[in-house]
Amino acid sequence: MGRRPIWRTGPIFIAAIMTLILGIIFYLDRQNYMQMQRTFDFGDRPPHYDLSRWKPTTWPMTPGHNPPRSTHETLEMAINSLNTDQLKEVEAIERRLNFEYLNYKYDPLCGTWQKDYKRKHEIAIETESITEAIKTYRRNSIIGSDLWHHRYVIQYCPPDQDCGGFADHVFASLGCFIYSLLQNKTFLLDWPNPIWKPYNIEFNASKNVNPVIRDHKAEDLVSELDFLTWRIRRMKYVYHFTDHHRDQLGRDHRPILENALFAKIITNRGALIGATQWQKERLEQMGLTKENIYRCTWQFLFRLEEADQRYVNRYRAFLQHPDVFSIGIHMRNWDDAFLVEGYRVEPEKIAKWMECAVTIARDKALPRQKIVFVVFSDSADVGIQFLQRFPNNVLITPGIPEHFALLTDRSDSKTMKIVTDNMILSFTTYTMVTKSGFGRLSTFVRGLDHRTVLMDTIDTCTNGIEYQTIDELADLW
Repeated sequence: MGRRPIWRTGPIFIAAIMTLILGIIFYLDRQNYMQMQRTFDFGDRPPHYDLSRWKPTTWPMTPGHNPPRSTHETLEMAINSLNTDQLKEVEAIERRLNFEYLNYKYDPLCGTWQKDYKRKHEIAIETESITEAIKTYRRNSIIGSDLWHHRYVIQYCPPDQDCGGFADHVFASLGCFIYSLLQNKTFLLDWPNPIWKPYNIEFNASKNVNPVIRDHKAEDLVSELDFLTWRIRRMKYVYHFTDHHRDQLGRDHRPILENALFAKIITNRGALIGATQWQKERLEQMGLTKENIYRCTWQFLFRLEEADQRYVNRYRAFLQHPDVFSIGIHMRNWDDAFLVEGYRVEPEKIAKWMECAVTIARDKALPRQKIVFVVFSDSADVGIQFLQRFPNNVLITPGIPEHFALLTDRSDSKTMKIVTDNMILSFTTYTMVTKSGFGRLSTFVRGLDHRTVLMDTIDTCTNGIEYQTIDELADLW
């Protein structure tokens, strides 16, 4: 009996080959899925990660030096653990972020106010404009006229005061900027040690307004308002434009703010979330809401150097991949800047934070997602303990941060580490923080409700976790 014709055996052969191929694909997919599951091991086991290679490094102390161009090796290990398709997607996200940094000055999702304010600001800070404003103000005060002229809001930090930590400076500057925007005034900063380089607008008062004030002996036209306080957020009353509230010196601030040519505000508060409540309609017309007001004002005013932004974008590209579930952990240790016992996080509390991190991951992460804990602390021991407990699931950043208020030179690399760490924290899926400003600031920049756990109020996570809203976090202090 001869062989069967190929046209009769061909379909069977093709079907067999297709079945084999599908079986191989299913097997590889299953292995990849199991590998993702194994990347998060809740049990204690000897880590493959050699902790002796992780030595907390100090950054170069040259003033103005950029942070290290290279990320920490924990990030590179996490990126390399992705499969080929995931890796390509992370690289594509990173390229897009870098392209946007180089090519876009304004975020279209932030509304239409940006170009208009920039144009008005550039005119207002010209020497001729400031000089004319001084002359017009003095002339009007004599004749009782109400002719239009430029007015200025200067967010001020006296040389003999630190004005708080990094978050305090951000809250204050963004808050004064929003007030200026709402009141059609010109925003400026006057800090003894500025941490920001101007981006869209030149806001350094020492370069424009202050010299003109001195030249024209117009110090009497500067009205100083003191809202600097650690307990009562008086700055929020600025947005009640029809209400009367007093500053630290007992003065009714509203007529001073309305009538002053140069209103110099000392504050460590911003109350932008309050502004989106009390000035909701006006801000929404501009395109600003409580979900985007921090992000939009921050990126309009402040901009990182290219090397710093690329450093942040590499972390961001990984953290924002849909197959990555990240929990940002900001655990503050004790420092001399705060003498409030509630801020202190004792080392033995680390176990509670780990328990809560595991609970969040189990409750919220999808089976396909790789779980990572992004740890920030002013104690190297916190990062080491997390790495020992979860060797395959922890990201850290190079260097050990110091509290902003303790830095003597705020133009150096330690300051830039604080800035970039806070930005990276804002890109995580969920965050675990204390009520300090640093952790809450990242939540406001992220702009999503029910994504933050306030660890000050939690004794244990075994009975469930309460997730905070933006409004709840804004009302803390």
